[in-house]
Amino acid sequence: MPLEITPVSQLHSHLSTCKVKVRIARLWAYHKKDRPKDITGIDLLLVDDKGERIQASIRSQLLSKFQEKLEEGDCYMIMNFEISDNGGSYRASSHPYKINFMSMTHVKKCDEQIPNLEFRFNFVPFSDIQARTDNDNVFIDVIGEIIGMQELKEVNVSGRQTKLLNLQLRDLGESVIDVTLWEKWAEDLYSYVKGYKDGSIVLVGSLMKIKTYNGKISVQNASFSTKLFINSSIAEITEFKESLAKSDCLALTTISTITSSSSSKHSKPSFSLRDQKMIADINSGGACNIIASIFSIDTKVPWFYIGCTICFKKVSPYFNPETEEIEAGKYECEKCDTFVTTTSTRFRVQVTVLDHTGEASFLLFDQDVIKLIHKSAYELLEQQVQFNRSDKIPQELLDLEGRQFVFTIQGSDSTKFSRPSIFRNTTDPNTHMVSSFSNPITSETEPDSDMNIVSTPSNATTNQIDTESSEAANYENSNSSIKTSKNTSKITKLTPTSKRSLTSSKDNATQKSSTKPKLLSKAEIKKEKK
Repeated sequence: MPLEITPVSQLHSHLSTCKVKVRIARLWAYHKKDRPKDITGIDLLLVDDKGERIQASIRSQLLSKFQEKLEEGDCYMIMNFEISDNGGSYRASSHPYKINFMSMTHVKKCDEQIPNLEFRFNFVPFSDIQARTDNDNVFIDVIGEIIGMQELKEVNVSGRQTKLLNLQLRDLGESVIDVTLWEKWAEDLYSYVKGYKDGSIVLVGSLMKIKTYNGKISVQNASFSTKLFINSSIAEITEFKESLAKSDCLALTTISTITSSSSSKHSKPSFSLRDQKMIADINSGGACNIIASIFSIDTKVPWFYIGCTICFKKVSPYFNPETEEIEAGKYECEKCDTFVTTTSTRFRVQVTVLDHTGEASFLLFDQDVIKLIHKSAYELLEQQVQFNRSDKIPQELLDLEGRQFVFTIQGSDSTKFSRPSIFRNTTDPNTHMVSSFSNPITSETEPDSDMNIVSTPSNATTNQIDTESSEAANYENSNSSIKTSKNTSKITKLTPTSKRSLTSSKDNATQKSSTKPKLLSKAEIKKEKK
């Protein structure tokens, strides 16, 4: 009786004889650095029709039996193999197990192909890489537009000269990641970019590794597994370019040359207080910095949303008109005009900020909040569900109340996309230079987010910031008001709420906060206003 096909997700080390039907998403060989033609083994990344991925290995003694039979992109039945733990520093799959070919392993090419070509890549949003929500030991796939590149240089590594190329990629969510390429990967990309003069360049990096150096996160090619697709005609790059062309906020970019010195400047950006304004002066236009305290978190609106992993817009559960039911695990993205099964939980926090001249309401999106509390929205949501507090605002967000930050706002006369970026907390507004809390290169700009400054006629000077985010169709519009009295610097009286926490009469356990101690309490804010 023929073996039944075992789904990749159900493979484990206790199974003896198995059969899988898979596509070879990637195939790469290992060799000694001084003898590139001397192959010591082959690894495969296998994907089944459900999109589940598992790594497979063929040791050198079995190369003669299997090497000529296997082609990247083709589908196969693989039977009678060994299943072992998936260990090691760098892995091509997060699957807890891997497949090892044996001498008695049987491989048969399938006439019936696995149609799910989109499963060959597992793209990770750059914001998730920066937030370190993924396992650093598992290879990742990235896709983005090249927006900056250094000159190719030669460096000495362990006594050997090798090529090095640093560049920057931007994804459709406006997040930017630093990328380092070595050896032939660096040379190939540099040659292509220098010779290409017609529009943007989109790069897909398959099986890259995440590296952290001096606290800075970047993506690098691996020694053997990485494969680059540079402006290739593959569907993923074509769709990415189409999204670039349709997007209101991502125009096709001319690649800028970046230098090592400029790169270091980006890691610690600063601004002069000559660019600083009070909240009451925002309507004067132009980019500016505002030193203000977060007075309150709006608890009447959701603090997160479920977004598309491609465009980061909110997705809706898919309603099947034939069954007249909501299909579990399936969503509809209006922006991409497609169905999605993979989503991303993202922050959308509405806050009221104030200084001694007035108050304003700002929307803080995913990257802004992650920088402040050092947790992703997904982590917080899991935490809330675990403690049966999914209907409450997480304590980590409430702990932001009373803290003082520098908010950078792009005025309506300079750019359309002007929701504030958050800089480090500061208790010394008289300082002539305030270092950035975050790296603007890697900060995320929420697509289609407008902050238009308008004035409304009144005997008292009333300025209004009308904020319309890309999720306007899914959320109620957020209007931020700046209130000042004519010819006076006194702010409109606000009544501070008592300190909020997640502790209830039924549960005296207090949720731990990941935020730093407050630099300015509400009592101090109230005292300052007087």
